[in-house]
Amino acid sequence: MFLFSAGTEITNGVGYTFWLDEMRFEKLGTLGQPRPAILGGQDQTGQANVGTSVPLIGLTQTFNLANGQDVTVTATPSYFDFVTSNPFVASVNDLGVVTVDGPGEIDPDTGIVDNTAVITASLGGIEALGSLTIAAADIDVISIFSDVFANVPVDNYNGFYFDGFQTTLGGAIEEDGNNIIDYTLLNFVAIEFYGREGSGVQPVDATEMTDMHIDIRVNENVDPSDTQ
Repeated sequence: MFLFSAGTEITNGVGYTFWLDEMRFEKLGTLGQPRPAILGGQDQTGQANVGTSVPLIGLTQTFNLANGQDVTVTATPSYFDFVTSNPFVASVNDLGVVTVDGPGEIDPDTGIVDNTAVITASLGGIEALGSLTIAAADIDVISIFSDVFANVPVDNYNGFYFDGFQTTLGGAIEEDGNNIIDYTLLNFVAIEFYGREGSGVQPVDATEMTDMHIDIRVNENVDPSDTQ
């Protein structure tokens, strides 16, 4: 590991440029029991329309140090070798982006279409914990904010209205290469998609939809009173 740190107080925030003529890393033999993982080491399943892509997240590598302590670090996708079990359904590139390429092929013995693919990975020849089983589907979805389906345009992800009452800050941002909606000081918020005048957005017609799915990530402890 190579670390470099320098303050920029005397340069008014301007950074430094420096060159290294030679750098050598030595294998000291103090790291053992490597345990790579994708998707946080979990076996996950999902389905997506043909032509859509989703990035694999939760890529880590865990080592046991000489003092017996386990240390887990975030690993970039380039360290991993990704494999798909069914290239007729899904492929995965060197950056860990899974793309649903087709509906699959018919099994000549059963006459059933195999529309699933299992995405696995290894690092340094060691199989990573975790996998993604993805099924090609033809799903009628109205997606507001997703990496799996095409999204419809919305008026906004935070209207910032009711001045003096709403405290919520934030909206759609990028975090570690992932698109997320991040709210702070949340008391109430609205994602508007009804085609507000002047927004240039068409109202979303969900008349024929039957189900609604929402994913929420909470970055703090949830007390019983928070669920009211």
